[in-house]
Amino acid sequence: MRRPPTMTRPDPVPDAPVGVAGRVGRIDPVAVGTLLLAALAVLWFAFGPAGTQRAVFLTLAPVFVALVAWSMWLVAADAGQPVPAARYWRMLAGAMVAFGVGMVVDLAMVLDGYEDRDVGETLFYPVGGALAIAALATFPTPRRSGPERLRMGLDVTAVLLGSATFSWYFVFGDRWRPEDAWDQISDGLVLPALTVVAGFAVLRISLAGSRVFRPTTTAMLVVGSVAAAVTTAAAPSAGSVGGRIASISYVGTFVLVVLGVRLQLRWRPDPTRPAGRHLTRRGVRMLFAALPYATVVGTLVLLLLVLGPGLSEREWAVMAGVLALGVVVIARQLAALWENARLISANVRLTGQLRHQAFHDPLTGLANRALFTERVTEALADARRTGATVAVLFIDLDDFKVINDSLGHHVGDAVLTAVADRLRGAVPETGLLGRLGGDEFAVLVIEPDDRMTKPESAARGVAGRIVSALGEPLSTGGVPATVMASVGIALAPRGEPPVADLLRNADVAMYSAKNHAKGGWRVFEATMLDTMLTRHRLQAALNGAMTREEFQVHYQPIVDLVTGAVHGAEALVRWLRPDGTSVAPGDFIPLAEETGLVTEIDRWVLERACHQAALWWQATPDGRPFALHVNLSARYLHRADLVTDVARALRESDLPPDRLTLEITESGLGHDHQAAIERLGELGRLGVHLAIDDFGTGYSSLAFLRRMPVNTLKIDKTFTAELAGRGGPAPLTQAVIALATTLGMDTVAEGIEEPVQAGRLRALGCKYGQGYLYAAPLAPEAMAEFLGRGGHSERQPAGGHSVERQPAG
Repeated sequence: MRRPPTMTRPDPVPDAPVGVAGRVGRIDPVAVGTLLLAALAVLWFAFGPAGTQRAVFLTLAPVFVALVAWSMWLVAADAGQPVPAARYWRMLAGAMVAFGVGMVVDLAMVLDGYEDRDVGETLFYPVGGALAIAALATFPTPRRSGPERLRMGLDVTAVLLGSATFSWYFVFGDRWRPEDAWDQISDGLVLPALTVVAGFAVLRISLAGSRVFRPTTTAMLVVGSVAAAVTTAAAPSAGSVGGRIASISYVGTFVLVVLGVRLQLRWRPDPTRPAGRHLTRRGVRMLFAALPYATVVGTLVLLLLVLGPGLSEREWAVMAGVLALGVVVIARQLAALWENARLISANVRLTGQLRHQAFHDPLTGLANRALFTERVTEALADARRTGATVAVLFIDLDDFKVINDSLGHHVGDAVLTAVADRLRGAVPETGLLGRLGGDEFAVLVIEPDDRMTKPESAARGVAGRIVSALGEPLSTGGVPATVMASVGIALAPRGEPPVADLLRNADVAMYSAKNHAKGGWRVFEATMLDTMLTRHRLQAALNGAMTREEFQVHYQPIVDLVTGAVHGAEALVRWLRPDGTSVAPGDFIPLAEETGLVTEIDRWVLERACHQAALWWQATPDGRPFALHVNLSARYLHRADLVTDVARALRESDLPPDRLTLEITESGLGHDHQAAIERLGELGRLGVHLAIDDFGTGYSSLAFLRRMPVNTLKIDKTFTAELAGRGGPAPLTQAVIALATTLGMDTVAEGIEEPVQAGRLRALGCKYGQGYLYAAPLAPEAMAEFLGRGGHSERQPAGGHSVERQPAG
């Protein structure tokens, strides 16, 4: 578990839009309107009067073009678009606007009776074409070398020249009239060739690794480009059957382009997949890359057909040589292309593996912090447009470090893997599950409306399932382990707050849940952040408290319940800030445990208390025994240098080992009881006594209790409280005392505040006790004074109210 703060399906569905819950199933009114308008247009062009075909087409075409331009502009305005991609879509939108203006001008000319004058086409189509070419030239592809750009330019040029040659020979050449040269060149040669080249360039760049186009959008634009090119090249007369078919073909082209761009609005590229993955099949790449060479071959064959059989043998030999040379060159290029395709396939596989490793946790296969943060960022951007609510859940395993320290990291890794499997079953299909590091997991959940603010929200339901799923015992390689988790929930209605604040809020809520009651969940509130900031300031001050000598050791007397004589004292650490304020142990001890500073504090308390107890013992005139009780934290108990530290403290203070009692809690034994028993045995061989603190509140096995070299059981104050006033029988307290007597152990009752409690404990056979009935924790000087009085009187100190005792560690 890391310090407090300052989704997943490992293979996401390709082309899935962010915010699936908020998008799937939504009807696009523009797409529906386009289809309805197209249906009406097809009916008119198929059955309407012949004389109205051109006017109706010129009326509808600007509408379709406007829909295309508007949709492209929306794609460009998408906050999730990279800057180069947004620039590309804006230029395409501008090109569509230019084409649309040209169509409107032509429509105006037709309505004014100048049907044969294509003024709009002459003035504005070149502008639109220039913008479209500029957009293709600035297409946001990955950075490429000069030779690569040259090869791509040559490929485009080859396709352009080849398509222009074929258009001239099969379509344009038979219809050439010098008086209509511009219209014929524009409609029959330039526009078809440029349209084919545009579609070719889109495919070529998509294969080169661009993430600008959704695959479906790419297919629609290419098919639409080819259909427009064929229809434009055919140039049938208006009103004829061919003209009606051409008009319907144009409508189909418009529909394909509009729907393709509308689909683009609903798409986000998957960052975990290499660009162009949908087009990486070797056969598709080979067929596409061979297109320029097919153009060359076709042109050469066309050349032979044009020249005909009238050539001399000498000319035929030259032509055959040219053809053979072309075939050899093409074969050479195809061989190189085959080798390149093999290398590209291997590179694509390697790139995919590397990208998966970069975005996924190697142990569990879940999304890592980078991928999770990126998906949350995209979900927030999507939610700002759709009004959805984004929820992030932070999950932290409680006391996972104890498993790592006691059972080993290999068991810890097995536990993390098992936890990941449990979490997969608790997270919905539309959510994203990730491991952020260590024992921290996270979940991204999206709701299409504001249901997150209600108790039945999806995020709360997921949190409940997570806590329940992890509540069941785990079996990792035959080693049973019980894991609980604390879950923090942070909500972002309509995409606010930003990603950094949302993740911080989830982290803060998680730590609030952990501090409130482990194994639960809480939703972020603003007051939690204030508490966490206070905690951070306290932690920063704690780091230097030892150097500044701000800690003190106080001592709470332990008395003989029969005689009232002082038997010893428990050493308790206190923190006094430079400004005179005292920090409660319950506030700083957990922080010290998290940061590891608790070991240093334990060692300091041990040394200071041993020196002080030795002075009191030596000053006792009759040499009465004095038992010093010092608490050990779980972290210190499992350190290899503990026995050495205890031996040194006894040696340097001259305190007899049998005067020192080390207290441990049941939970401090950890999961590896055997290692803890061996460590306690080493301490016992030093001659020190051992006590189990707060006995009855943990989960120690009685079988292990018999094997541990323990001398004393300390009865927790919750059991002592049952003896107050006119309370009834206290079977648990009686059972603990009877157990200790049977095992030959002493008992010390904590939290004695009333004489009736002391009396009932004496009657049950408890030997020693401590609490505010006798004295609060005292500074060394006050404790010396208390010892000087003998400490025989049972009294309630002035203002004596119960204050929770906190150990040193």
